Amino acid sequence: MQIYWLPNLDNCQIITNIVVFAISTELDNFDIIIILCELNCSIKGEFSPLQSYSGIDMAKELRRVHNLSIPILFTSFLPLNQLFNSEREILTSIGHGFIQLPATPKDFTNYLRSNFTDINGKIRKLSVMELNDIKSFYCSKEGILSHELHALNHYLNFNITAENHDAAYAELLQTIKRVHELFLVDSTHAEMSFQVAFPKLTQDNISDAVSHIVRLGNELLKTYGEREGNTSTIEKSGEKYRWKVLLLDDQIDKEHDLVKQMKANNIKVICVDNADDADDELKKDWKKDNAIMVVIADYRLFEYINGIKHHQKVQGYQFLKNIATSDHLVRLVAFSGLQRKFLLNSFKHYNIRTEVKSKTDYLTSKETRQLFCEEIIELAEENWEAIEALPTKCAGFEKYLKDAYKEFRLHPDYNKMESNLSVTAREYIWEIQQQITQGEEIRIGAIENIKSPLAKTKKDPEAFFKRLQNYLTARRIALWLYAANKKGLGVFIDSRRIAEILTDQKYPTDAYRQILSTNLGLSLDDFPKNITIEERRWLHYDMQLNIFRDIVQMNPVFIKLSKAYKEYIAADKSLEEYLSKYKHILHHKYKLTDYSISFTKDFSPELKTSTDVRVLFLWIAGLIKKDKSKHILSNHWFQNFASPFLKAGTGLFT
Repeated sequence: MQIYWLPNLDNCQIITNIVVFAISTELDNFDIIIILCELNCSIKGEFSPLQSYSGIDMAKELRRVHNLSIPILFTSFLPLNQLFNSEREILTSIGHGFIQLPATPKDFTNYLRSNFTDINGKIRKLSVMELNDIKSFYCSKEGILSHELHALNHYLNFNITAENHDAAYAELLQTIKRVHELFLVDSTHAEMSFQVAFPKLTQDNISDAVSHIVRLGNELLKTYGEREGNTSTIEKSGEKYRWKVLLLDDQIDKEHDLVKQMKANNIKVICVDNADDADDELKKDWKKDNAIMVVIADYRLFEYINGIKHHQKVQGYQFLKNIATSDHLVRLVAFSGLQRKFLLNSFKHYNIRTEVKSKTDYLTSKETRQLFCEEIIELAEENWEAIEALPTKCAGFEKYLKDAYKEFRLHPDYNKMESNLSVTAREYIWEIQQQITQGEEIRIGAIENIKSPLAKTKKDPEAFFKRLQNYLTARRIALWLYAANKKGLGVFIDSRRIAEILTDQKYPTDAYRQILSTNLGLSLDDFPKNITIEERRWLHYDMQLNIFRDIVQMNPVFIKLSKAYKEYIAADKSLEEYLSKYKHILHHKYKLTDYSISFTKDFSPELKTSTDVRVLFLWIAGLIKKDKSKHILSNHWFQNFASPFLKAGTGLFT
């Protein structure tokens, strides 16, 4: 067997020892790897028959285990159509190519140059998001199964006609066959059972037919997935979540199988059967914990009065709309047995961002209930992250952008607007990179409407959200410039220069601060904290900056600093009395603004940003200056606790 490495398009290195190859730690130092599908050796160095195509399995291993991001070109003596099946879709996925042998060196060179290089002729690696996609859906049986079942969503509420019936029916049967082949199980019995249950597809049963196949796939995974050393998808008993879910339904209570399944996944679920009780639960939570991240509501709610069935005064859809008009970030889910198309149209009319899920799809088996649980967990975790990341410690954001940002997240076109925003900001960055490469002055033209704070008028909602996107685009450009400069952009860029680039004008005075801290609500000193979850993701995935890695590295430092401050406060009862008097909130003047830091009941400060650390330190320093009796205590505390962590807490982002 042979594996070809190409450090560049004119040279290649040949490696024939598969074990040495597999444990290599410098895979990404090369530009491209060419792998023969018919290798006679497995990734573990064991003999493998040619017809097992272990070269494909090796590629999956390199992607999944070693996070290989360089392109892979597959070769084989067979044509692609004879190799390709649902388990080998990696052959045609992004970042991969295929050439049938025999082929000349020139064929390889031409293929590589035409398929794997950018406009500058440089080999393009997979982005973080592309690599995650490949690892998740093409490198494991669970991922491939998920990919197959996800494709069936196309047929939910599908309009079955005489013309498309046979093609749709054949595709569903083929899916049954493919998912069985994935686990090396004969599909004959399953296909026959499907044909008995659904002799003909109709508008009324097409969604049930899809759910039937989804159950088949999940049962196969449950039965055979463990043999692959995989973790079962049933019940994530090890996870602990800090958030809660509110479920409003007149038929589903705490004894229902769905609620039991949610609790088995450690989801804290509050069950109510009417909108008044649901409203009370929300207000109680918002006043104290703000832990309810997802509200699930049945579309239609009934009650019995004197034995007669009536509509409740406030229906589920009205309750969801009421939440959407509040100032809280909560993900909304309409959960109903009504037709999904009807539900989608209803909430489109309400102009609110709502997930729509059919009881018909999710209440049929333990597997589908588990799928529902996992989707709710995903929504709740994403919303929790968004709230945790809110730039609440920047006065400009709090005053001018916070409410607009919340409306942006709750907008029914959120995904579309966020996608456009990401693309627009990326195009600006591409232009900046080109100018830097060519040694030109950075000029992108002024971003419109950011020279003054965002106006709160919404007489024209479309125009308002368009203006908001200008501010959010400018924030991303500023954050990238700041981060890229920290990582060695090659040109000097400070806060003043960032403001000048965004507005296309010079600032001889400190007026530039108005643009960044007030109008755009940015606190660059706190980077990469104090930015929205969308900005974190854009910088990490789109712009290839390891923001999440840096945040993970910073968090333990803040925890240690919080402990150090707590120990100092515990040694001085007067400080505990002071904080208790002001309800465990410290108010302190910082840069001409009122700054606040919250404390827990045991006087641990909730430190989230570098400015939090700085403000608390300045407060203590001010107390020490006023009261000389604190000097001995403060010197001991600073030398043994604070100093090492204060140093560690600065300049982490590199």
